[in-house]
Formats: sequence, C-alpha cells, structure tokens
Amino acid sequence: MKKTIIAILIASVIGIGGFAGYKYVYSKPASNNQTVRYTTANASKATIEKKITSSGTVETSLRETITSATVDTIKEVLVKPNDKVKKGQNLITYWNGSAAVIAPYDCIISEVNVKADGVVKSGMELLKIFDSENLSTKIQVDESELSLIQIGQSADIKLTAYPDEKFTGKVIDINQEGKNSNGVTTFEVTVKFDEIKNIKVGMTAEVSILINRKENVLAIPIEAVRKSKDSKVVMVAGDNNTPVVKKVETGIANNTLVEITSGLNEGDKIEIPVPVQSTQNSQNSNNKNNGSMLVPGMGQQRINSGGYNNRTGGQSPRN
Repeated sequence: MKKTIIAILIASVIGIGGFAGYKYVYSKPASNNQTVRYTTANASKATIEKKITSSGTVETSLRETITSATVDTIKEVLVKPNDKVKKGQNLITYWNGSAAVIAPYDCIISEVNVKADGVVKSGMELLKIFDSENLSTKIQVDESELSLIQIGQSADIKLTAYPDEKFTGKVIDINQEGKNSNGVTTFEVTVKFDEIKNIKVGMTAEVSILINRKENVLAIPIEAVRKSKDSKVVMVAGDNNTPVVKKVETGIANNTLVEITSGLNEGDKIEIPVPVQSTQNSQNSNNKNNGSMLVPGMGQQRINSGGYNNRTGGQSPRN
C-alpha cells in the first residue's frame, strides 16, 4: 500500500530571523541528544493548496485478445510486438480468402502468437493488444480522506521517467469497495491522463489531487502553531522583541502552511521551533563561546551567534 501524503504549493516568500520563547508552551525537553533552535518568519499573504498525494503505475483502459474467426492458413503477419497501429490497419492476412484481421482501434501490439503459413482454427488466439491512447493510473486513498475526493477533480501527475515534465489528469472513478490491510482501509481512485505525450504503460506515477485552494490569505508555517489547553497559540515578537503568546484561529492548512483567520496581522514576526541534534558538551561549548544568557523563569537559553539570534532549549509540545 502506498501511503497517502499531502503536497503543497507556496506562493509567498517567508523571511527568516529569530527571537526568544515562552516557558509554558515551549519548555519541554526534546530528547537526551536533541535541542530546539528557534527562527522567525513573518506572517504574510500566500496561496495555499491542499492536495492528496499517492503513487501508482500507468495503466491502459483496455486490453484484449484477438482470436481467429475462421479456419485458414496465414499468408502474412504484418505486425510484431510493441508495434503501434492505427484503427482499421491490417494485422494478419490469409491465403484462402478469409477476411484480414484488422486493428479495432489505435493500439499497441503486446503479443503475437502465430506465424506465416500457420494454420488457424476458429477461436484460436492470434494477437494481444492494448489501448495506447486512453491511459490512467490508480492510487490508494485512505478512508479518512475519501470524502475529499470527487469525480472530475483535477490532478497533477509526475512520472519518474520524465522528471522535468508536468502531466495533468482528472479523477474518473472511485471504487465503492475498500481494501483493509493491517487495520488500514483504503479505496482505489482512478485518474485519467489529459494528454499522453509519450507515456508508456507501466511507468511509475505520483498523483496529487487538488482538494482545496485559497489565494491571498494570511499564512504562517504550520510548525509555528502550538496547542495550549483548548486553544491554538503562536509566539509573536512584542516590544523590544519580548516574546508574547497570542491565541489564533486557523483555516485551511497543509503540511507546510496554515491560514490564520484571526489573531495575527500581516507582517507580525512569529517564532518557529527547529529541533537540532546536540550533545551536552557542544551545548556547554556554545554557552561559553557565544556569551549565552539564561532567560529568567524560562529554563531556556538565548544564544547570540553569527549575526542573528537563535536559542536552544526544550522542545515544544507536539500538535
């Protein structure tokens, strides 16, 4: 099973800086060998796209086996495996006046089972073909996200074979029966390519289905939002960069950005925790060499280093 993940499109540039933190929300230790360093970003306008992303392989919409409708001797086999043929094109001809075998639609010859001068009987397998013009990919979507998927939704598709090319498609089918594996239920969703452009059956595809999009909204990195009891809060630089905890309300979110619907203004400088690996020795060395200062009552340190402010301390609670 390929796990569904969420992808994003960011349409803003977020500045980076740093300032001190707050005891209650940000003071828990990260781990024995990990500290948290804090940088800053400005609340700014952005476009947020929420997508469901999963992987699959390119498949054809139709495969079939062409069988003989007569008893005769083959005169010519005009195709070979991997040939691309057009609808109505002759594929096999006979010596004794039987109608030639023709392509029922534009297709690829995947298998040839007969040779010239061979005798065929009614119902005998002659060729195998598949539709090369109507291609799709099937992905697995977790049941918790299935309600977000609808027929006709647009999708962006990336192919491993063509990493620099962009492909698009649309959702054409949602399986009505899920599959359960290790306690996780997923549903098969089919996305059809809008245009083929040298796509081949069997190629690996990554599909991102757009489920929501909001433009020109106030946004911050999602890592900056923390939970405090029943509220969502962020750290904001106040007067003299004194940290202030602000309660916020949020809207659309993905794994990188979150919309702020109330509690912040554009340009507000907010804090982002960034866990980093550390050892006690390296912390002691940093404290000595960088003139670190203990923030009273916070149990954390503020370090001035390399022209910008950062600090190390405990890890903030997870959302």
